[in-house]
Amino acid sequence: MKHAHAERQLTNEDLRRRNEEIVWRFIVADAAGDERRAIWDEDAVFELPLQGKVFRGREAILARGRDSNQTFRDFRYTDVIVYPMLDPNLFLVTHGSEEVLASGKTERNRYAQILELRGGKVVRRIEYHRLSD
Repeated sequence: MKHAHAERQLTNEDLRRRNEEIVWRFIVADAAGDERRAIWDEDAVFELPLQGKVFRGREAILARGRDSNQTFRDFRYTDVIVYPMLDPNLFLVTHGSEEVLASGKTERNRYAQILELRGGKVVRRIEYHRLSD
């Protein structure tokens, strides 16, 4: 309970600032790497509503990340914007990507995702993406 007490003492602005730093670390981290492992909550949920997929628990989410990493030769984020919400634990993140698939085909995507944090960990991620025109 010590951690929960410490979080209550933070102002909303302090909590928002701390969480935004975590969001930036999360975004640039490898999908299945140690940094993501450290940031995902053990019981986190990752939802891909447009694909009808839900991954429950850190290990299932990291396994999905390892599978995804095998799909790409190269993956670069572009135009990342992090929008803090009124709730200091919620963030909207928009960005693009330039991807080179294992086949050599190049794709560009646009993303919007909602990240929810608790206690310095990502507890929920909802991601929407589509191929760019």
